[in-house]
Amino acid sequence: MLLALLRHDCAALCTGATASLKRARGQEAMFKSTLSDDIIEPLGPMQLPTRLSPSSIVAWRQCPRLWKLRYVDKVPEPTTSALARGIASHDALDGIFDRPAAERSEALLHGLFRQSWSSLRQDDKYASLFAGDREAERAWGLESLGVLSSYLELEDPRIVEPFQREQRMSSPLKGPIREV
Repeated sequence: MLLALLRHDCAALCTGATASLKRARGQEAMFKSTLSDDIIEPLGPMQLPTRLSPSSIVAWRQCPRLWKLRYVDKVPEPTTSALARGIASHDALDGIFDRPAAERSEALLHGLFRQSWSSLRQDDKYASLFAGDREAERAWGLESLGVLSSYLELEDPRIVEPFQREQRMSSPLKGPIREV
């Protein structure tokens, strides 16, 4: 809940606090990040991650405090239907490119999505997502399959052969967090 509340107000908080401090000090050059030193310092000492992923960099740019809660403090975030759809869709798309090009079809992609969701829903954090409402889960599933079908209208996996997939990108971190 904390992250959900923070995510909602973070952009306004970061932008408003930074602008107020800039006006108060009249020194634009002191601000190397989205937040000022006054706001970052209360975060306290921390063990920084040794690597950054592209998604963690995006999170930092959106809101450094949210980044800290997510990647340093590792505060659990609530599971949402959008998160479940993203994970199951990612698994299905990854799986379809494990197959020979001639086998890649909409039916296979849908089957891989269903297989991934069947596996995910066994996990406690996803099991309660639809609170036993089979009709809501079915509607969500059909909408998800529609999203995957829309993807296939944009890109035909039978003629696309990815050069690389799921390559790790990272960068070692050095110095204080405000230099990230």
